[in-house]
Amino acid sequence: MSNSDFQIPDSFDGSVRLFPLPNLVLFPGVVQALNLFEPRYRQLMADVLSDDNLITMALVKPDPENLTMPVPEICNTVCVGKVMTHAKLENGTYNLLLAGVSRAVIVDELASDTLYRQARVKLIPEKSLLNADDKSLRTKLIQLFKNSRGVESEFDEEALDKLVSDKIEVGQLADLVAYASGISPMEQQLILETSDVRDRVETLISMLERLNEKVTMNDGGDSREFPPGFSLN
Repeated sequence: MSNSDFQIPDSFDGSVRLFPLPNLVLFPGVVQALNLFEPRYRQLMADVLSDDNLITMALVKPDPENLTMPVPEICNTVCVGKVMTHAKLENGTYNLLLAGVSRAVIVDELASDTLYRQARVKLIPEKSLLNADDKSLRTKLIQLFKNSRGVESEFDEEALDKLVSDKIEVGQLADLVAYASGISPMEQQLILETSDVRDRVETLISMLERLNEKVTMNDGGDSREFPPGFSLN
C-alpha cells in the first residue's frame, strides 16, 4: 500500500459521490471491504472507476422513521475514500477495498439525474497534533482497546502492539481504534466529527472506559472480527 492510496487527487473540486449506510463509519487511514449490489451503487461504482476513484461514505442518521425514508437524512461529516482494488463479478456486482482518505463536511447536496446521491464537500484538516513526547494518552488508549476486545491471541497482540509505535500518529491511532473497538456507529460518528486530535483521543478514551465497564459486567469481550470484514449495501 502506497501513500498515494491515502491522498486526494490534485484535480479534486469538492464534488463527491455519496454511499450512505446506517451502520458503517469510515475513517482516514482505514481500509474497508465493501460489496456493492444495489443498482444505484453499481452505477456509482462504474462512474467512480471512469473518473476519480473516490467514494464518500456517510452515516445515515439512526432515527427509525428516517431509516424508512426514500432519501434518508445523513450526518454532515463524512469520509472521502479511494478505491484501492476492485473486482466486478459475473452478476454485475462489485467487491472492493476502500481506503479512507480525508474527513469532510457536506456543504450541500447536488441535484443529479444519477440513481445515487451526490454532494459538494469541504475537506477537514487535522486541527492540531499531540506532542510527540506525550505517550500517556497513546498508551492508555491502546490498553483500553485491548481490554475492550479481550485480546488473547499472539497474532492480535503483535498486531495491536504495532499500533503503539510512534510511527503511527496518535490521531490516526484514535481513528483505527474507534473503527475496530466495538463502540456504536453514532459514537464513531462523533469521533469522525472531532478534528482536534487531543479532543478526539480524550473523547475516545471516555467511550472505551464506558465500554470496558459493560464488558466487565457481561464477563466477556467484544467478539467482532478484527479488522472488520465486508460491509454489504
